Amino acid sequence: MIGAIACSEFGCTDSGQVNLSDVEVEKGNPKLNVEQGILYMEKVPFNGRVVEYYDNGQRKYATSYRDGKAEGTAEGWYSDGTKMEERFYKDGKKEGTHRGWWENGTEQFEYHFANDLSEGSLREWYADGTLFRSFNYVSGEEEGTQQMWNSDGSIKANYVVRSGRRYGTLGAKPCSGTGGTEDEPEAENVAVKE
Repeated sequence: MIGAIACSEFGCTDSGQVNLSDVEVEKGNPKLNVEQGILYMEKVPFNGRVVEYYDNGQRKYATSYRDGKAEGTAEGWYSDGTKMEERFYKDGKKEGTHRGWWENGTEQFEYHFANDLSEGSLREWYADGTLFRSFNYVSGEEEGTQQMWNSDGSIKANYVVRSGRRYGTLGAKPCSGTGGTEDEPEAENVAVKE
């Protein structure tokens, strides 16, 4: 019965198998629902791609699923068709290098994952290409040198994490001695476990 529904809905190969590369369902389809982190289509774990479109018809997002979990590539585009982001999943977990771009084409972020945990370098940029943040992770935890910059290139945070303890400066304190503002928090020298 399920095979008949899938074949009538999406088409089958000569052997009666659903060709998953051809299965696309638009986000918001009332036949789709999520239960306990699994995407279902009519009570069957979904296999195929969920897509979303802008009002102008340009594709906005496309995410592949296997057995109801994100699998493979998830991509996003701006309304003019330029790439916004590219992410990878394995069995519903983040994997590999995830990248994003500002609408002007400059890189916005680059994250690395292993088994759904941040692993290695994490970098983010302002829209003008100036580096905003460069952090390092081991098994999802900050480890090593961590740095953040203001949009003018001045340092906002510069610290090292060793065995779960932070050493260095968090935030930037104005030279006037008036204390921090919301945009420029007062500096802290810390050596405490958070």
